[in-house]
Amino acid sequence: MPITTDPELQAIRNQTQAMREQAVVMVQKAQMEYENYRIFREIKDTERNRKLLDTFFPPETGTLTYAAFSNMIKRNPELVSRFDFRANAPLLAYFREEKERGDAEAQGYRIFTEVCEQLGASSIADVAPNQANWSLVKELLNNLPATGANITKTLTEQKGFAKNPPGKLASWRRDKELKERSALCRTIASDYSLDPDAQENCFKKHMTSPTETLETLRAKVQDIELRRGYRSMPKESLAAVAKAQTEQRGDQIAHKLPVEITAQQIKSWSAEKMRRMVNYYGFDALNKRLRETKYQVKE
Repeated sequence: MPITTDPELQAIRNQTQAMREQAVVMVQKAQMEYENYRIFREIKDTERNRKLLDTFFPPETGTLTYAAFSNMIKRNPELVSRFDFRANAPLLAYFREEKERGDAEAQGYRIFTEVCEQLGASSIADVAPNQANWSLVKELLNNLPATGANITKTLTEQKGFAKNPPGKLASWRRDKELKERSALCRTIASDYSLDPDAQENCFKKHMTSPTETLETLRAKVQDIELRRGYRSMPKESLAAVAKAQTEQRGDQIAHKLPVEITAQQIKSWSAEKMRRMVNYYGFDALNKRLRETKYQVKE
């Protein structure tokens, strides 16, 4: 069919084309205004912010959209400080939620590693504190909070966790004992003197002593805590405690261990007889008789 050259028809065509182009421009303008509205709902409409937008999205490129702006901010969180955001900006809420999720993840992983070390140092469970085991723990928790109790229950009751490399558990045990020894020695030193130098010397002496074991240090700290408790008691309560302890020991104070009871005889006693004799003569008397041997009656 031949193309008509009718001037009126051509004029209609030209007018229609112009209207189409005008509509496209209007749609693009409306779209741009909507994108700007969404962007300036996040940041304040200031000259500084507009200059920054023009820097990242030159106007001639037509690339400025809310999606492009949002993605740029999310990929580069440091830009948050460069733009002047509104206080209730949705993007700021997004970063707060991300930070909370990140903080919760970091805290959970920290608790997980601590539990792994505690269980390993106590020879209860051998679980390596790595990301693979942590991912498995989160899966097994099944939305339960990552608390120390929940993680401990999971690690001790479930199987399939990767183990620590050789020597790691022994290292943890040494670290645990060293931390406990340091804490015990600090307590002993603080009770020894108020002078900082004297405390430090006392601390070093107990820390490096080849003869003082953790058991002896624990016993000393227990005595210190007991004395501190007594010092804080009123006289009436202290007298009541002394009376109760005296009554509890009863005949242990009154009965003297006969000289004919030898260390060899004590070691040969049955458990039942040992209990009777301890109740009658007391721990101190029996242990004194046995002190020339390694054997001791345990309280």
